[in-house]
Amino acid sequence: MKPPKEEQEVARLLRELRREDEASAPPFQNVLSRVQAPERSSRPRRMIGIACAALVALALAALLLVRRPERRVDLEAAAFTIIRWKAPTDSLLRTPGIEVFSSIPTLTQPAPDYSRLAEPAASRRTPLFTP
Repeated sequence: MKPPKEEQEVARLLRELRREDEASAPPFQNVLSRVQAPERSSRPRRMIGIACAALVALALAALLLVRRPERRVDLEAAAFTIIRWKAPTDSLLRTPGIEVFSSIPTLTQPAPDYSRLAEPAASRRTPLFTP
């Protein structure tokens, strides 16, 4: 069974494209020799590096020479704002029923006496439970 005509056409176009790519590629030996060749003068790179370093030094000098005037801080105003500051999450700490943790419960009835349960059975005069 032969592939449809469209598939044959696509395969032919791909083969043609591959041949064009192979024809435009440089020979492998040329590529290999370029990689193995000693590096030529890197003078332009050095010049770019020196220019960048000079630019950074110039920027630092400009920052040191041009300073902003110092601002005087009003200590009383700063202290007042610090004292009045409230954390934005304080409202999350106020939960329903929080008053239970800040108060001591009061008992309206006397607590039962369970001290007899701790006595050994031989020393008890009366049984714990009476039928």
